[in-house]
Amino acid sequence: SALALISSAHSYKRSVYLITDVTTSSWKPFLDSYDVSRIDPKIDLVLIPVGNVGPPNLSLTALSLDTTLVLKGRLAPITAVVTNFGNRPQKSKMSLFVDGIKKQEMSISLEAEEVKRFPFTLSFPAEGISHVRATLDDDCLPQDNVRHLAVGFLDR
Repeated sequence: SALALISSAHSYKRSVYLITDVTTSSWKPFLDSYDVSRIDPKIDLVLIPVGNVGPPNLSLTALSLDTTLVLKGRLAPITAVVTNFGNRPQKSKMSLFVDGIKKQEMSISLEAEEVKRFPFTLSFPAEGISHVRATLDDDCLPQDNVRHLAVGFLDR
């Protein structure tokens, strides 16, 4: 409404000062209802971020197989590394899939800016190569919430 009000004014300098905590919940309604490209380029939009709480962002930063040889039917160690890039504690659920089938799920919790390793063990049903996928629940940056791993294993 401030942009609509000021767009009809023809003063020398037109500015809108927006005080925001820069979180998705405060910006999403605005971006869903207003085409930002329609803002008159002669109007200065000044953002004033407040608070010290950054947007929540857990990231799956690594997924690795912790052995050089994987045998069919035997447990193989796998480690997922999760990083909390936010400045407050976060909780989520991590799921592990083998060839599209969910094998494990666990609740995780990380302190602000913490990096944590989560060990898993998986067994593989047949000789060949399997696709392992680890996922976190979506947050404000869902693109970094998934990792993939190809695991080759032998029959004996």
